[in-house]
Amino acid sequence: MTTSKSTTEHLTKLIEFQQAVYEHVLGNERDAQYELLTSLLVSGPLNSFPELSQSPLFQRQWPSAYQALRRGQQDSERLTEYVSQQVPPHSTFALDGSSWVHPRARVLDGQQFTRVPSRAVTGHAIAQGHVYSELAYIPERRGSWASPISTERVSLEQTPVECGIAQVEKLREARPDSRDIVTGDGYYGNHLSLIH
Repeated sequence: MTTSKSTTEHLTKLIEFQQAVYEHVLGNERDAQYELLTSLLVSGPLNSFPELSQSPLFQRQWPSAYQALRRGQQDSERLTEYVSQQVPPHSTFALDGSSWVHPRARVLDGQQFTRVPSRAVTGHAIAQGHVYSELAYIPERRGSWASPISTERVSLEQTPVECGIAQVEKLREARPDSRDIVTGDGYYGNHLSLIH
């Protein structure tokens, strides 16, 4: 009986979260956006974006998928707030950076030079691409599974450390009564300890 009740509670919480995202995060074209997201979550590997419109969960004509991307709006700050509130109190988070290189897209906006792993003697190379800062929830002490809470593209006007600090401050605002631990690799140094 306890397992059944627990499953029902988890399902109810998931439905409430979906409803909150639908009502408060998705803006224009919210129905099409919601069906695209649902299709994306249950689909296997995709070779192209139009395949999402073939999902049985996407009940619209295929042009509405493109319309949802072109005219749709999302409140990313509210989404980050909702996601972070689903995490149990007094949890552990990890902050790290990553790069998405675009070697053939020389005129793509917002690119910067960044270090990427390589087989070079120094262990890295310099490439051009977009830099991201990711804050993730770490549910277990052992294991490599993590749940992303906030992923932000680092702008040309800021450093990855400044972007990471802003993410941690937003996390703190969304969870004012929780004593969370945020870890970062050596690149972040003592910067995170300045946040109270």
